[in-house]
Formats: sequence, structure tokens, C-alpha cells
Amino acid sequence: MHPPAKRWRLVLPLLFLPCLLFSQEIAPYSRFGLGELSSSSFAASKGMGRLAAGYRAPLHINFLNPASYSAFSTALKLTTLEAGFNFTTKKITDGLTNKSYRTGDGFLDYVALGFPAGKSGGASIGLIPYSQMSYSFKDTLHDDTLGDIAQQYDGSGRLYQLYGGGAVRFAKNDTLPGDFSIGLNFSYVFGNLDRTEVLQFPDGSFYNTRISSSARVGSYVLSAGVQYKRTFSDSLYAVIGAYGLFPVASTSTEYVKWDRFVILSSGVFVVDTVYDDDRKNENIKIPPETGVGISVGQPEKWMAGVDFKYSVWNDVETFSNEAVFENSWELRGGGEFKPDFRSQKLFKSSSYRLGAYYNRGYLNTDGERISEYGFTFGIGLPVKSWLSRLNFSFDAGNRGTLKNGLISETFFRAYIGLTLNEKWFTKPKYD
Repeated sequence: MHPPAKRWRLVLPLLFLPCLLFSQEIAPYSRFGLGELSSSSFAASKGMGRLAAGYRAPLHINFLNPASYSAFSTALKLTTLEAGFNFTTKKITDGLTNKSYRTGDGFLDYVALGFPAGKSGGASIGLIPYSQMSYSFKDTLHDDTLGDIAQQYDGSGRLYQLYGGGAVRFAKNDTLPGDFSIGLNFSYVFGNLDRTEVLQFPDGSFYNTRISSSARVGSYVLSAGVQYKRTFSDSLYAVIGAYGLFPVASTSTEYVKWDRFVILSSGVFVVDTVYDDDRKNENIKIPPETGVGISVGQPEKWMAGVDFKYSVWNDVETFSNEAVFENSWELRGGGEFKPDFRSQKLFKSSSYRLGAYYNRGYLNTDGERISEYGFTFGIGLPVKSWLSRLNFSFDAGNRGTLKNGLISETFFRAYIGLTLNEKWFTKPKYD
């Protein structure tokens, strides 16, 4: 049957909310590579330190490990619609001047649908962010002959990934004491990243120069995942999971233009164009990554887990930048507690989440690795019934360093996610 209209009346205003938001966040390290990477986990997982590999829930979508989709085919057999929003505020400190300023933004984080497929399968489709580029800063280069040369650097753009995937579950039997699931995702990462570098000389003895580049990114990605779930006495269970993400092909292109200009009272006048090229770059691919993890818990009571992720960056080539890419790793852990999941009382039926993570970043600039750590917490409130949830998650932490005159970001992120669970595709029965 079709989803109830009252559910859609609740979802549609949230989908149009991003139109009212405007981006003004400054992310200095997004200057490098493909921009600042976004977390691909949804609100519930973000409250638990971004658990992914061993995270398996019949009422939530776990994009990172597609094997988890088979959980939709368990007893409830519900269709899950998830939409989320991200609100960020940062305090950015410059290691050279020790000056600080604040910035922030808000935008649509993800929209996804998960549903059962047959007796033992599940599937999901959705749109989620991959990275963002948002920076603007000035610098002054002093030359004894020319004087002070003003430098201006600007960058903007976002990359998104559109995905679809499925999973199948092999139930326990005489030779397999637990449930084994395997899943696949196919994603297309796309978007534009625009950069501009400007040099302005103090007098008219030299023309000012401007280098503009616009990258149109298109990359196909395949990810695969496995999960093994074993149930013990008193309904205690354990899930061991692993996933891998691999680039398949790229259709990325970069348009580069270098011109010289002068500033007149009537505006900017371009004198000539030194370089103008539109070239295809087959090496612009998403870095491969793998993850392993384990979770333990009791259904509708509690769950705790830990993850480890490893990303291969040292062979990845992206558009021109001034940083060195190195292989990175991330350790994540967290859990969830549900006092009385089916209670009619709000706080007893809510889900309480806590977690932490440390990411040994892939950027190496001026001999320093740009790492990130954070602490997370969240709550899931029932919406109309214990099945659907309004999830609030919060992430507080730090990225970067003040060493060697670099930049440190102290951030606070708030996520709002709506999870609706309904029987959408069940055929009506008549007497």
C-alpha cells in the first residue's frame, strides 16, 4: 500500500528547508584535493561515533556497509525513509597571527530510502554529500623591487554521491550457526569544484594575473560489504562486519584559464589570455578504503561497537594542490541505550547514544598531518509510534594544528535526522 499522506505532510517541509539555508562556512583545508570530506553515516550512527562496519539495524539505513540492507527483510519488513540536515559552527585559529574568527553553515545532509526485497533481501537508494570546498583568504608577498604583492585565493563547490544497492541474507542452518549477509553499492560521485588565484601588483609596471580552474568531477564507485550475525542466550547478539570501497572509472575534466588584467575606474579589463585549456583527467578517482568492525547488544535494549577504517591516498591524483596525500586511518566507537523501546512514555521510549572517533588525516602540509578527533552524543525521539524516530546528534571536536603556522578548527556540528518506518509495499488483503 502507499505511504500514509500524513507522513508525507511531515517530510515535505523538511525537504524544502535547505532552500532557506545559505552556506557561509569557511573550511581552510578544503583547498586541497577534492575538498573537505563529509561523513557518509546518517544521524543515528553519527551519535555513536560514526559506527559503520558492524552496525546493523532494521529501522535505520547504513550506507557504508551495504550488507546491512538485508536487515530490512527481518520480521518487521518495514520501508525506511531517512532525511537529515547538518548545522555546523567553527572557531578557526590562525597559527601565524593567533587570531580567531567564527563561521558556520547549514545544508541538507542526505535523503535515502531502504526497503525489504523478497524474503531475505534488502535494498537502498539515496543522495548524500561527498565533500565540500569553501575557502577565501588573502596573503601579501613582499618583493624588494616590486613592493607588496596582494594574493587572493578562493574556492567553492560541493560533490554529491547518488547510490543504489542491495543485499541478501543467508539464514543460519546446520552448517552456519548465524546469519551471513553480503551486499553491494554502486555510486556516482559528481559535482563542480571551482578555484581562483589572483596576484595584484602595487603599480602598473606589471599586469595583474588570475588563474581560474573549474573541475567537473564524475567518478563511479563500487562498494561491497559482509556481515555475520550470531545470536546467543538471552537474545545477546554479535555482528562482525567488513566493507571495501573501490573506484571503477572517472569522467572528470578540468577547465583552466590564465589571464592578465588591469583594474580601471570602469571595472576589470582583461588584457589577454595566456592559457586556456579544457582537459580530461582519468586519474581523478575516489580513494579506495576498507573498514572492519564488531558490535554486540540486545534487540530493543542496547548496542555497542567499534570500527577501524583505512583509506589509500598515496596513489591518488587530484587537481593541482600544494599538499602531500598519505594513507590514513580512523578509529570509531560508540553505543546506544534504550530504556523501554515500546513504552508510551517519551523518555523511556527514546534512544540515547554516545561515541567518539579519531581520524589520522590524509593531508600532510608543511610536514604536519591534519588529523581530526571528536566526541558524539545523540537522542532518538519516537514520532507518532515507537517505529519512527526524530534523531538529534551532536559532534564536538578539533581538526588541524597550530604548529608551523597552520590552522586549527574547533567545531560543533548538530545533525537532525528524520526516520520514518512504514509498510509501503505490502499487498492489501481482503476477506
